[in-house]
Amino acid sequence: GLESETIALPDEVVTINDLIPWLMTRRGEWKKALAGTLKITVNRRFVGMVDMIRDGDEIAFVLVAEENIR
Repeated sequence: GLESETIALPDEVVTINDLIPWLMTRRGEWKKALAGTLKITVNRRFVGMVDMIRDGDEIAFVLVAEENIR
């Protein structure tokens, strides 16, 4: 996977819930990476799917190991 990538989001991508399907249409690597159970951070704070994202935000996807899901 990628360590980091800088991308320009279209205007209609305003939440994490908008971002994930948009990323999955970009390249096969994103579809595979986003298929697992994830926790998501924006500017190093854990967020939910309806949290807003803005230009310049740092977004990270943290894969959660199956044995840690409870």
